[in-house]
Amino acid sequence: ILIPLFGWIVFSWIGIWSYASAEIEPPVFDALSYVHKAQTFWQSFLSLKPFNPFSLEPTVRPFGTVLLSYPFGFSEDFRPFYFRSSFVPLVIFGLSSFIFIQYKNLTLSQKIMLVSLCIASASAPSLFQFALNERAISVMGSWGFVDLFFASVGTLAASFILRDGHGKFVRYSIIASALSVFTVFIKPAGLSLMMVLAIAWFINAVFRLKSSLITSIEFKKGILVFLIIYVLTILIIYNSNYFSPENCQYAVQSMKTVRSADGYYPSFLYI
Repeated sequence: ILIPLFGWIVFSWIGIWSYASAEIEPPVFDALSYVHKAQTFWQSFLSLKPFNPFSLEPTVRPFGTVLLSYPFGFSEDFRPFYFRSSFVPLVIFGLSSFIFIQYKNLTLSQKIMLVSLCIASASAPSLFQFALNERAISVMGSWGFVDLFFASVGTLAASFILRDGHGKFVRYSIIASALSVFTVFIKPAGLSLMMVLAIAWFINAVFRLKSSLITSIEFKKGILVFLIIYVLTILIIYNSNYFSPENCQYAVQSMKTVRSADGYYPSFLYI
């Protein structure tokens, strides 16, 4: 039953790499800043000296992007970076759908439906935008953007929030909260997503408590888990260069530029 899913992942791997490996244009704009972040991170890591990942230049970019875009060290060859910017989110999206539903408890027809859902999640058009092409269609996205990393990790967090684990509610709450805060280490907009995911977790937990699917002790432990992880994360980022006044001003100015260029006002969730 899982063969079509693995087949699609392998097919996507080959297809995306065939395009990424043929690229000759180096990263520019935002993508270049993520490459710079990876370079400074791995240089500091290999120096074997203590360092603060939030203080590495460019400080406006969080270090969480490095773990997804350059997980094996820095390389001047930008093609693997281009490849991972599309393929890694594809795998995470597919995995999110698989985690959400208990595979072992499904009938054959339900398993087929689940595999189809996983393939659909791993074949979204946004995963295959690649390079900009003004002659084809005007889209906001190209090789090297981390928005797909951000969206896929948030989806993975949501899948653990909704996963029905008998006796594993607290464990899944820990994983979901950890993934939720990881989104802010990918993009500053993770603060908004953290809020949305926390509300989703609370509503889901209350429903399970009312339905006697979890105990009051598990409910309280879950709340405590989210509070501890969220508070620690907020304290860390607001006392770091990542959310420094200069970077906040840079973000505000960037939104003003977007507004003047595109003629719309970005919403709070967009920021």
